[in-house]
Amino acid sequence: MLMRRCCGALMRVRALTSKGGCVGLGGGVGVRRAASSLRDIAEAGRYNSVSIKLPQADWLTAQPNPDFKADLEQSLVQWQEQQKTAAWIVVPPSLSWAVYPATECGFQLHHVRDDHIYLMKWLEADTSCRVPPYATHQVGVAGLVLDKDMNVLVIKERNARVSGFKLPGGLSDPGEDIHTTAEREVLEETGVQCKFHSILSMRQQHKAAYGVSDLYIVCRCTPVTTDIEACPTEIAEARWMPIHDYAAQTTDMNARIARMVAAEAEQQPQPFHPATTLACDMTMRTLPSVVHKNRLFDLYLPAAAAKHEQ
Repeated sequence: MLMRRCCGALMRVRALTSKGGCVGLGGGVGVRRAASSLRDIAEAGRYNSVSIKLPQADWLTAQPNPDFKADLEQSLVQWQEQQKTAAWIVVPPSLSWAVYPATECGFQLHHVRDDHIYLMKWLEADTSCRVPPYATHQVGVAGLVLDKDMNVLVIKERNARVSGFKLPGGLSDPGEDIHTTAEREVLEETGVQCKFHSILSMRQQHKAAYGVSDLYIVCRCTPVTTDIEACPTEIAEARWMPIHDYAAQTTDMNARIARMVAAEAEQQPQPFHPATTLACDMTMRTLPSVVHKNRLFDLYLPAAAAKHEQ
């Protein structure tokens, strides 16, 4: 039903038969009728915004609609009269022709995701735009896997930009928890199964890949297995290395982290048990969300402060 209602709003289709038929979105012959407005398919969004999601169309029939811009301009006037804060248009690739007339109406490209183009226009003339930019950060996670003999699991990448050994790790997938990323990356790169124990540090820097900011989180993990089976496509070498040897050859940042862990671990009863919580650990608690019902979130707090929680 939605497809048929939106046909006139999204594209003008020429009559192909002498009996006044027209080609619909699916390519079949239908009955000619008056075009509907974009306002008919608009939906209310968060923070008093409005959103139009253009439906998928057949590439053969998805021709530019000369009335689209005028319809959009009229819709914008009405939405501003209704004091809407922002307008969104979600465009599938098959209707990419709609992007240009939308930009002529003041829409800006916000992001591209899930095979759709998201355009946004701020409608409040007397206030600055409050819509945040999309994908401002990427999250990288590394696992410092420490065993009972104070050895740390390290790797050399085949296409490394920095010489020497580093911690296994990589980018977190969308929707993936930090602790899950640490365990997954260690397993994928070294074949070693480990269990997340804590967060040790977080680094922030800007202008990383695609110009976004970068968060790099180092987690301490305990080994479940110790046999190494390095990923042949990404990893040139993987090994267990004494933590002080690793600190002596790695970057200044990771050397600081390694020396901190080593100093704390050496103060514990020996032999060291990898699951022992150290003062430098930020351990995880899982709590119910206040904003989203039936959801949980992970909270990381310094282990030394745990006695003050209750």
